Amino acid sequence: MKRLLTLIIAIIYFCISSGFVMSVHYCMGKVSKATIEIASSKSCVCGKKEMKGCCKTESKFIKLSDNYQATYADVSIVSPFYIVPNFYTISNTIVVNSNIKLAFNNHSPPIVSPQPIYILNCVFRI
Repeated sequence: MKRLLTLIIAIIYFCISSGFVMSVHYCMGKVSKATIEIASSKSCVCGKKEMKGCCKTESKFIKLSDNYQATYADVSIVSPFYIVPNFYTISNTIVVNSNIKLAFNNHSPPIVSPQPIYILNCVFRI
């Protein structure tokens, strides 16, 4: 299965790299026939009597380019920020505020519970 897939891909690549002609025939301004050929043909394919300006065939040679060069992205780094040094001064002065009053809240001992502490804390070790 892998060999068959590889063979099909190789044939497709060979056909594209060697090139082919795609010709589109216009009859009375409408597409009459579109074909893929190895070489271009010059005969009228519509089968009607040739009239001047009636039939037109456009041929285009399609081939894969041989330029296999890596494209490099132009990445220029432009910094929208500026580095500004910060100057800090450290002073050894201590500001003492004598208007601060300390509040001392005396907490009394906890109220004695009728249940033992090990039941309150859910510790049931034997």
